Amino acid sequence: MGVRELAAAVDRRPNSVREQLDELATVGMVLRASAPAAGRGRPAYHYLAAPGADRVQGAGTTEDYRSLAAVLADQIARLPGSAEASVSAGKRWGSALAEGRAVADDGAAIDRLIGILREAGFAPDRPDPAGPVELHRCPFDAVARAHPGIVCGVHLGMIRGALTTMGSSIDVERLDPFVTPDTCLAHLASRRPAPRVPPG
Repeated sequence: MGVRELAAAVDRRPNSVREQLDELATVGMVLRASAPAAGRGRPAYHYLAAPGADRVQGAGTTEDYRSLAAVLADQIARLPGSAEASVSAGKRWGSALAEGRAVADDGAAIDRLIGILREAGFAPDRPDPAGPVELHRCPFDAVARAHPGIVCGVHLGMIRGALTTMGSSIDVERLDPFVTPDTCLAHLASRRPAPRVPPG
């Protein structure tokens, strides 16, 4: 893919993506090749993940981390209060992700939340502005299916922690896992009480 395609895919500016790609190419994590010339000027580059790029020296593969997540989720599921502990851990994660991202209003908070979820790999969408946030990819899919109470609890807490840290009055009411084979739904609602209607 070219820089502009990659920038669009990760919702970043092309110059920022180009800098990151240059660093990855320097350490051998991506391969860079000149694209066919199209018009004047020097040809653009295309980038490809290098074979073995998921293994960094001194670090494990993505599969290693998934295995570790599965072991930890299995152990946590056996502990008393595991559901509450999972949500609490997720809140701390969400707060860290939203640190320094205070927003002016709830609409901006939801936009920022969707950006955070995208960065975390959830492929979020909200086709109906009044509807739930759709999560079309779970970064921990296999572990979440085996231990939904733990992994989905962490994700519920993550959304809640991010919204709270941003100062939003919006909260996540619930997270419905795997309503389709590839979609979870995060239902949002205002923390503000509904206005009282005087009798009569």
